[in-house]
Amino acid sequence: MNTSSNIIEARPLHNVTNVFADRHEAGLLLAHLLRDVASPDALVLGIPAGGVPVAKVIADELMLPIGVAVAKKMLLPGNTEAGFGGVAFDGSEWINKEMVKYYQLTPTQIDHSRQQARHKVQNRLKTLCGGHYPNVKDREVILVDDGLASGATLYPTLEALNKLHPKKLIVAVPTSSEHSALDVAEHCDVLVCPNIREGYPYAVAAAYRYWDDVDDSELPAMLSRKLN
Repeated sequence: MNTSSNIIEARPLHNVTNVFADRHEAGLLLAHLLRDVASPDALVLGIPAGGVPVAKVIADELMLPIGVAVAKKMLLPGNTEAGFGGVAFDGSEWINKEMVKYYQLTPTQIDHSRQQARHKVQNRLKTLCGGHYPNVKDREVILVDDGLASGATLYPTLEALNKLHPKKLIVAVPTSSEHSALDVAEHCDVLVCPNIREGYPYAVAAAYRYWDDVDDSELPAMLSRKLN
């Protein structure tokens, strides 16, 4: 059960699956919950790729500027989805030591995945934001992803953004495991997450009735609202 005072949850959705039709509907609910939390001059940053369509809905609904906070998972060897850590736009990284131990990952395997992630981050940074970091100093930031499982990309992104000294940092995700929600809440000012689920296993996709991958080629059109 949620015991953190800085978590905003939709209690009727606790432990419920198939909550959202898609990322658009998830963004609408987040925007509704954010109306009483976010300031009129907040900056919305989506974590690509899946967080950007959610962030776009929030930015459109609240009439806020939108950008990206680039990050990439460090993938398990031979796996294209599961990550044991992540790298953010400035090189900040987070590694799940329990997963490293469980999968008996070697230093060589870890470094290989790290270098792959760093390369992809640099490509995304160049393609999506001209190689520039988001300008967040003394600004309120709403960091958005489409779900929070292990936090492989969210944790390093929080670290990277905090180094840039935002005035306030809000994390907005449609769905999260309870463990990750409680942990992330300790690293931001507010966590807005309507659907928190207890137990194991936890899958982000289980919160959605329609779930698909978002291709990077779709992202530029979603980032048309200029940053202020």
